[in-house]
Amino acid sequence: MLRLPALCHLAVLLLWICPPIPSVGADVMVIDADQQLAFAARLAAQGKHHQAAAEYDRFLHFFPNDPRQREVHLEAGRGMLHAGDGPGAERYFSTVTQGAVRDDLWQSAHFLLTESYLLQGNPHAAVKPLYALLATTAEAKVKDKVYQRLAWIHIDQLDWDGARRILERISPEGRRRFDTQALADRLAQADRLPHKRPALAGALSVLPGAGQMYCGRYEDALAAFMVNGALAWAAYEAFDHDLNALGGILAITGLGFYLGNIYSAVSSAHKFNRAQQEGFSKNVQRQWVIGRRSDPNTTRRLSAAAITIAVRFQF
Repeated sequence: MLRLPALCHLAVLLLWICPPIPSVGADVMVIDADQQLAFAARLAAQGKHHQAAAEYDRFLHFFPNDPRQREVHLEAGRGMLHAGDGPGAERYFSTVTQGAVRDDLWQSAHFLLTESYLLQGNPHAAVKPLYALLATTAEAKVKDKVYQRLAWIHIDQLDWDGARRILERISPEGRRRFDTQALADRLAQADRLPHKRPALAGALSVLPGAGQMYCGRYEDALAAFMVNGALAWAAYEAFDHDLNALGGILAITGLGFYLGNIYSAVSSAHKFNRAQQEGFSKNVQRQWVIGRRSDPNTTRRLSAAAITIAVRFQF
C-alpha cells in the first residue's frame, strides 16, 4: 500500500505530465438563430453573396427545426444566383419546390429555379418550373406573372412569334399592368429587320468577294477578291510556263480558297441576320424593365448586366 507522501508525489507528477484542461465557459460565444441570419443578411447587403450563402447554409445546418428554414433556402439560393453559381442556386430552390407546402414561397421558388437554369444557359429546362406552376395554380395574377416571364425568355431566344403568343394569354388586367400591347407592337417590328439571304450571298460569291459585299463586309470582300484572283493568276502563269506540278498545287489551293469564299459569304449572311436580331432584342430590353416600358426620353444607359437583373430578378 502506498503511503500518503508517496500519493502526494504521484499526484504532483500526474499534474505535471497532464495539466488540467482550462475552463472555456467564459470565452465561448453562443450565436442564436437571429444573430446568424442577421450576419448572413449583412454579408448579402455588402455584396459578399457567396459568403452570405455559406452563412445561410450554416443556419440550415445548425438550426434544422427553425420555422424559417424554407425562407432561408430561398435566401441562400439568391446568394448563389448573385455569385454566379447556377447549380448551387438550383439545389436550394429545388428543395422548396419539392416541398408539400404550396404558398407564396413555393411560387417564388419556381421563378427563382427558372433563373438558376437560365444562369446555366439552359432555357429548355428554365421553362419547366414555370409550366409546372401554371398547372398547379388558379390565381390569375400568378399566371400573368408566369406568362410575362415566359415571354421574356422567348425574347431572349429571339423567338418573337412565340413571345407574342405568350403575351396574348395574359389577362386583360395583366396586360394593362405589364403594358403588353405596346410590347407586342414593338416585337412586331422584328418582321421588318434588315435581312440577308444566305443562298443569295453564296450565289453571288461565284465572283469572289461579291457575297461578302452583299452582306456589308467590304474588307472581307476585297480580301476574298485579291486572294482568289492572285491564286488564279499564279496558277495560269505556272501552266503557261509548263510548270504543271506547281500549277496543279496552286489550282488546288485556289479551289480551296474559292470554296472558302462561298462558305464565308453564306456565314456572313447568317451572322448579319443574327446580329440584327440580337441588337433588336437588346433594344427591347432597354425600353422595357420587368415587362414595363421605360421612359424613352431618359438619358440613363443601362448596362447589359443591369438589364438582365432588372428583367429576371423580380421577386
